[in-house]
Amino acid sequence: RGISSNLLGIGARVEVTTLDGLTRVAFPAGGPEFRGQSDAQLLIGLGGSERADIRVVWPSGLLQDFWGAIPNELIRLREVAMEGW
Repeated sequence: RGISSNLLGIGARVEVTTLDGLTRVAFPAGGPEFRGQSDAQLLIGLGGSERADIRVVWPSGLLQDFWGAIPNELIRLREVAMEGW
């Protein structure tokens, strides 16, 4: 969820790196969904890895790291407010 950027985080870059060094990249996208609702949820597989680290590059340019994500976990990423915004 974007704060300084748009609320859905459209245009953000999400990098997920597993313990074995495999990195997957995803981009939240907007678009028509059921009854005009948009779902910015990303589903990223970790393979057999037990943990992964997440880096988000928000459209505002802010970089945020989230450490120690585990499989089958729902994580809500929120952009921190930048001073002066």
